[in-house]
Amino acid sequence: MNKTIIDTPIESTEEKIKYNQAYIEPAHTLRYPTMWMIVKTVKKINDLEGRRFLTLTHAKKAVDVLQAELLIGKGKKRVQKDLEKIVTTSSKA
Repeated sequence: MNKTIIDTPIESTEEKIKYNQAYIEPAHTLRYPTMWMIVKTVKKINDLEGRRFLTLTHAKKAVDVLQAELLIGKGKKRVQKDLEKIVTTSSKA
C-alpha cells in the first residue's frame, strides 16, 4: 500500500528577506517548521531560484557559495588573459 504524506504549509509571521541579490521567504511546513525558499534572484544566480533549504542559514550559505564560485571563475579568466599578454610581449622582446 502506497501512502503519500502531505506536508501542509504553516502560516508564518516572518517576512521575505533580501540577502546578496536573492529574496528568501519562509516556506514552513508541519514536518519542517524551519524551511526557507529562495523565490527570486538575479540572472547570474538563477540556478538557486525555487530551491528550498531546512534553515535560513543553509539558504544564505548556498547563495554565498554560488557567488564565490562565480568570482573564482571570473578570476581564472582574468589571469589567463594576463598570462597571454605577458607571454606574447616577452616572446617578442
